Amino acid sequence: MNRTDRLYALVEELRAVAPRPRSARQLAGRYEVSTRTIQRDILALQESGVPIYAESGRCGGYVIDRALTLPPLNFTAAEMVAMAVSLASAEATPFASALRSALRKVLAAAPAARAAEAAQLMDRVRLIGAAGTGNSRSQCPAAAGPDAAGGAIPAAEPAQCPAAAGRGRRSRR
Repeated sequence: MNRTDRLYALVEELRAVAPRPRSARQLAGRYEVSTRTIQRDILALQESGVPIYAESGRCGGYVIDRALTLPPLNFTAAEMVAMAVSLASAEATPFASALRSALRKVLAAAPAARAAEAAQLMDRVRLIGAAGTGNSRSQCPAAAGPDAAGGAIPAAEPAQCPAAAGRGRRSRR
């Protein structure tokens, strides 16, 4: 097992058994490395911001603060596209930049195959705009290009932002 895989596995192991501690000896036996290697790995994780602390004593060991960590989130391609499309309606809100940032994080963590699947799905999405807005791509973050969705989900060419069709009626989608 290479170091990167082992670091990830250590975090997942500690998260699974939290709040119970795991000793360096237990972890070393599980990953077939020395206790010194485990200590170096734990130190590297702590320095990178993972909330791991040591409990001293006979039953002590390393513990991860479960309240400060999240398990891996696996979004489907449809969920990623839904987030990208929701940018269109959130652009006028104070949360637009936060939503773009969240989408970039989701796309960065997504497996390449799932991101490719989301890109294919996004190619089939068409947003129909309001009367009078034309094809303004600047008003629709889902169609704005690589920066809007972190570059992983390409926008379809004819996309427009959703809005009312006139007299308060919603346009067909």
